[in-house]
Amino acid sequence: MKLSLSIGDKLSSAEGIWVEYDADVSFKIRYASPEIIRGIRKGHIKKSWRNSERVEIVNEVAFDEDLWDKMIEDWKGITEGIGEGEVPAPCNKANKLKLIAISAEHGNFILENARDLSNFSNIQQEDKELKNL
Repeated sequence: MKLSLSIGDKLSSAEGIWVEYDADVSFKIRYASPEIIRGIRKGHIKKSWRNSERVEIVNEVAFDEDLWDKMIEDWKGITEGIGEGEVPAPCNKANKLKLIAISAEHGNFILENARDLSNFSNIQQEDKELKNL
């Protein structure tokens, strides 16, 4: 049996999938494979010397911000403002970080779905089946 190891490459560049949070809110989430996470983390490592040893210092804040930005591709039903001034919130990095900072529930939901390969492997299989028709 031959095992293909290219699935991570396909998924890392793949478009996100829509996942319904509730009747009013949905998120378009990208797969966060270990390879993608390591790649983002690598961009936030500073190498330094400490006690005659080479050490890596990770800027955890910047890493987290870029990871959330990568995982959340779009959303529906997220608003800003109050009452009559309530409008759809643009899905930009600043608003993504604000959402994650104020709502652990949303953050956990997004992270859980972004790490669940089965959400994305079904999409890949459906794409293959459609191409074969």
